This record gives sequence, structure tokens and C-alpha cells, in this order.
Amino acid sequence: MSDLPNKVTLEALIALADSGHTEYNHLAGTLTHCTITLPCGFSVTGESACVDPANYNEELGREIARKKAVNALWPLEGYLLANDRYRAELASKAKEGNSYEDNATCSECKRSYLS
Repeated sequence: MSDLPNKVTLEALIALADSGHTEYNHLAGTLTHCTITLPCGFSVTGESACVDPANYNEELGREIARKKAVNALWPLEGYLLANDRYRAELASKAKEGNSYEDNATCSECKRSYLS
């Protein structure tokens, strides 16, 4: 079995976001946009808005936009972890004497990783 975790945690996502570069933009009077550029160079975004410009609160807008940008990491990191666990399983089976080709088709998604 793999030493990899079996789930993505909010703490891990926050740590990943904190390791990157965060930029905020106040757009169109009521819109706050947050871009988090991760150490690998990939970016995720989030935004917040209010109805009336008189209600605009920069701190609250940044907080909500950042939370949404961090939330955008869930499916990305989930896929990455699932793929890492799958590849670790393949490597483990290969060490047991099974060939990579015997284990190269993901039964869940029905696609070959050899093409």
C-alpha cells in the first residue's frame, strides 16, 4: 500500500496557496479578484462582489475571493493525489513481478496510460 495520504485536506490546500504568490485586484467598483500563482507556475482564481458599491469592503472582498481561489484547488489536488496513488500502486505491482502493461488501464476511467 502507498505511503501517500488518502485524502486532500483544507490545511494542505491553504499551505499550498500560502507557498505561492497571491495578487488581488479591485475591479468594476464591487468586484474583488484574487489570483494565486502556485510554485509550479499554475494559477487559480476566485472572486467576490457586492450589489451596491456603498457596501464594498476591501478586506471582506479579499477574504471571500481568496477562499474561492483556494476552493478551486480541491479538484486539482484531488486528481493529482488520485493519480499519484494509482501510479504508486502500479509501481508496487511492477516490483511484485507484474508488468506495467498488465496494470496500465485504469478500470475507473477506461483509458490507457500507455498511449
